[in-house]
Amino acid sequence: MFRDYFKKADIILFIAVLLIGLFGFVLLRHDAKDTATVQISSGGEIIKTVPLKTDGIYDITTEYGYNIIIVENGQVWVSEADCPGKDCMRFGKISKDGQVILCLPHRLVVNISNSAQGGPDAISY
Repeated sequence: MFRDYFKKADIILFIAVLLIGLFGFVLLRHDAKDTATVQISSGGEIIKTVPLKTDGIYDITTEYGYNIIIVENGQVWVSEADCPGKDCMRFGKISKDGQVILCLPHRLVVNISNSAQGGPDAISY
């Protein structure tokens, strides 16, 4: 029954499309942590940009308050803040391109971006 419904070329085409799809998936899932950077900005201005692969503790003090940001083992998190809700500390550790930590009272944004990709994710007209 299987041979009656599918031809040999159909099976070869299916396998080729499957292999191309798997190869594309592997390429897209590859996290380029060597080129990823952590951007720390407050009030829309970038305060500090550091490579994700470089460990460090950064004390960010602005007119709105202070945050202590830790970059370690390819992950970023806020370990201490003097904002009322401390929601920025609840974001936990981030490590992937596009992930963001926000501290609204301090107008602080910590995000990971892959400088190798660059450009917009999508364009809307």
